[in-house]
Amino acid sequence: MPAPSSERVGAGPAPAGPIPPPGPRSYDLVVSQRGFGLVEILIVLAGVAVAGYVVMQYVGSTAKTVETLQQDRPIDRTRLAADRATLTAMQGLVRTYQAERGQCRPTKPPWSGS
Repeated sequence: MPAPSSERVGAGPAPAGPIPPPGPRSYDLVVSQRGFGLVEILIVLAGVAVAGYVVMQYVGSTAKTVETLQQDRPIDRTRLAADRATLTAMQGLVRTYQAERGQCRPTKPPWSGS
């Protein structure tokens, strides 16, 4: 077995000059930083604020829509009751006409004018 040499295998020639002491380098500091910077925190806060605004607008418009529907619902029930009463009255008139004449009134074509 050959004796270990001080040369590095496959690394090329040894550097000419003293080897710098191990220690933090600028790229090591960037990689080893932990946590978030102020810019990142502000970007996240701005995103959350925009999302919150959009959600509040949606909830507000939905609440207004539900309120409008609840206000219109009694009017619709009133109209439905009136329409049913009109329909019942018309059915009574048709039945009376049929009972008196024994047939339905013939329809006139729309172009007849009367």
